[in-house]
Amino acid sequence: MRLVTFSDARSARVGAVIEDEVVDLAAVAPHGMVAFLATGDLDAARRALGSAPRVPLATVRLHAPV
Repeated sequence: MRLVTFSDARSARVGAVIEDEVVDLAAVAPHGMVAFLATGDLDAARRALGSAPRVPLATVRLHAPV
């Protein structure tokens, strides 16, 4: 799991790159990457991978992660 900050038509948010998709982790990291990393709750991100929305990697813009 590679954590990223990305945006598409919506605002920038936390995601995870899985193959050629970005899993939108906004539900478990609603306040951005820095706040998410401060919590240290990577297990929440792992649990969300199966049910969170996904977008094609080619359709998003990647930002500096933090």
